[in-house]
Amino acid sequence: MLIDGVVSVVVGALKDAHTASERETICGAMPSFEDALAAGAVSAAHVDALAAATRNLIEQLLAEFIACEADLLSDAGNQRVETFERGCRDLARHLAAQHQANCDAEELDTQRRDSSVKRWTDKLTGMRNTLLSLDPVRDAELWTAVNAKLASLRQADGTNAPPWAQLQVEAFIATVATGDAVARVPQVGVLIDYQTIRDGLHANSICEFDNGTPIPVSTARRLNVWCQLNVWCQTPNVRTQNDHR
Repeated sequence: MLIDGVVSVVVGALKDAHTASERETICGAMPSFEDALAAGAVSAAHVDALAAATRNLIEQLLAEFIACEADLLSDAGNQRVETFERGCRDLARHLAAQHQANCDAEELDTQRRDSSVKRWTDKLTGMRNTLLSLDPVRDAELWTAVNAKLASLRQADGTNAPPWAQLQVEAFIATVATGDAVARVPQVGVLIDYQTIRDGLHANSICEFDNGTPIPVSTARRLNVWCQLNVWCQTPNVRTQNDHR
């Protein structure tokens, strides 16, 4: 029992030292909170809420969080600790979501630049090979059109349809070879929540193709301009579908 008590005291002391260190770090980064704490305008728990919210932020996001110091100080002076703590967490999550969106957009731009078409002939079989490397957005557009053509061919051929592999080849060739500009307008399905489409990204945003491939919100908006876009907009109480051209 004595040993357990000593361990408990040591652990408590280490925890207190860690908390004090985090408070000192936050007050050094946000000096107005140090002054407010000394004046009794905010509590130590408010400073602890800042430390907890920023604990896992990368340097760039921490700088953006600190840039909100004036607004945070105003909130701390007028809010209970629990409310302020929730607001700090929401701010950190919002910044992280925005950062991830920027990373996703940059990754998509890189994938678009790296997209390519390669053709070669197999010397042994004489077969012509085509390797098409695409970013997720254009791949979804292409295969949405191919799959639509595939379904059309299956329905037309009925029980006399060729083997599946050959049907896929025919659908692919028919899709890329068509001269009808209207027929080649891709039809793409996007699932996006109401708050994201209205206000932009938040911590729990949903923005993805109907096959589950995530896309940036800016890409969804760009698709709306030059695709036939089926949008499933999910709100807290209802899920609706809207077609846009």
